[in-house]
Amino acid sequence: MSATEDYQTFRFRTTRWRIVVAARDTAEPSAREAMASLCQTYWPPLYAYIRRKGYSHPEAQDLTQGFFTRLLEKHYLKDYQREKGRFRTFLIAALKHFIANEWQREHALKRAGDVNHESIDILFDERAVSLVDDKVLTPEEAYERQWGVTLLTAVRVRLKDYYNELGKGELFARLRFAIDDTLNGEPYAGLARDLGTTVGAVKVWIHRIRKRYRDYLREEISATVADPDEIEDELQHLLAVLSG
Repeated sequence: MSATEDYQTFRFRTTRWRIVVAARDTAEPSAREAMASLCQTYWPPLYAYIRRKGYSHPEAQDLTQGFFTRLLEKHYLKDYQREKGRFRTFLIAALKHFIANEWQREHALKRAGDVNHESIDILFDERAVSLVDDKVLTPEEAYERQWGVTLLTAVRVRLKDYYNELGKGELFARLRFAIDDTLNGEPYAGLARDLGTTVGAVKVWIHRIRKRYRDYLREEISATVADPDEIEDELQHLLAVLSG
């Protein structure tokens, strides 16, 4: 199993808040794995923010890596209290502090060969970040929207994996348009014929896919807020940042 698969396995068997807790407790063996999982989740939005600040692709990669390394080394996550705000807000504030107060000095030391940090290797493809070339967005808006894109991508991956594990991967591939509440021009009768089933069965499967998608989305959202009462507000915020 690859490192990326390890991170994904860890991420999906627990909530994101529990991952944050695990990453804070550096005395536990799972802390490094937890931090790697947080990197996988929050790297794209943080990277998008940095790119929109005007840094080049190599600089942004280096800076994002340096930020997460500093979180690990300096135990900054111990300062985060869930009841004081959303985790993504804490992270962007910490990143701004890192850029303003530490990046220039650390980058100079690194170029001089005087620093040798422990690092977390994350396989990253800039194509996973969809907003870095959007000239309209501010860095903060790029961060928020990339957070939304990354969250929805995680939900879709969970959904796909679920149906693959059921042996229904091909069925899901044909019906995944249901997530977006559109038939894409395909009538139920045609789908039923292609799938060798009835129109009623197709409607049941579409209903189940949509329900599971909503459930997974709420689970992802609930892992980012302090109070369950905030879930609906956060869902509305997600829709707003993605439609803006």
